[in-house]
Formats: sequence, structure tokens, C-alpha cells
Amino acid sequence: MSYDVCVYGPADETGEGQELYEAALGSNGAIHCYWVKPAQLLGLPLLSLLPGEDLTVRHEELAALSAELQALVRHWIDTVPDDETVMYHIEHRRFRVPLLIDLLDRVDHLRAAIRIAELTGGSLYI
Repeated sequence: MSYDVCVYGPADETGEGQELYEAALGSNGAIHCYWVKPAQLLGLPLLSLLPGEDLTVRHEELAALSAELQALVRHWIDTVPDDETVMYHIEHRRFRVPLLIDLLDRVDHLRAAIRIAELTGGSLYI
């Protein structure tokens, strides 16, 4: 299983919002190890809910989620070892990427989703 973030705009006349953005956040193992466990340790209530079926972040909760991400990133900067890497496969080539860089790239997807939801009055789902 993997985790994606999606942003939906405000509900239209049918009661449904249009999907505005979707991006991958990571595998189940990576999300649990690097997002959920630290979130629980740091007392970050929204990110601690990630192991559930779906995390819905309403428009009025976006600022709180953004603040939680800042705390999580500070934690990663302090704790992720410099020499830890992840493997990327692009076509027939393989690349080792520093884990911290990978995590920061993925959190940028979530930050983009938050910004889109803020600007459109939408909601975010993970």
C-alpha cells in the first residue's frame, strides 16, 4: 500500500468537489516509520492519524497541518542520518538518493496540496 495526497475543490451543485491535485507521499513502511511514529512522538494529532483508512483535512484545519509539517521536518533534520539513502529506479537506471532529500521532496508535495486547498477553499485527503 502507498499513500497519496489529493485535493478536492469545494463541493459543486452535485455535492462533489473536483479533484485538483494528486501526488504520491510514500510507501506504507516509509509513512509509518518516518511520518507516523515521529508524529506520535511529537504529539502531532493530524499526522498521527495517517495509519487510518483516509485522513481528511478540512479547509479550516490546513494551517494546523502546515504547522505539524514544520515540526516533522525539524525532527527529520535532527534525526535522519546523513548516510541513509533510498533507491530510485528510473527506466533502466538506479540511483541512491539521500533519505532526507527524499523526505523533503515528498513533504513538498503535501505543502503544494495544502496551498492549493487554501487557495481554492478545498479539502485535502491522504
